[in-house]
Amino acid sequence: MCAGGNLRSAFALSYGIWLVIDWYDCFFLDWVLFANMKSLRLPGTEHMDAAYHQKKYHFVQSLWGMLIGLIPCLIGAGIYAGVCC
Repeated sequence: MCAGGNLRSAFALSYGIWLVIDWYDCFFLDWVLFANMKSLRLPGTEHMDAAYHQKKYHFVQSLWGMLIGLIPCLIGAGIYAGVCC
């Protein structure tokens, strides 16, 4: 029972942190900062306004990030639950 409880809480915490970072990247960095501030863009891409304003593309990539994040969060939670019990 100990490992199951720790596993759930460790996964919830690590995946919650992953979601905060993923959403920050999508909604703030991609949609607000890079789309509107040319000085922060990669050198040579300052003229690519249309590419930086593709909100649907960034949102879909964020969904992929949420899905891919399940794997390292499960592995990390398993390691944590194994070490702490």
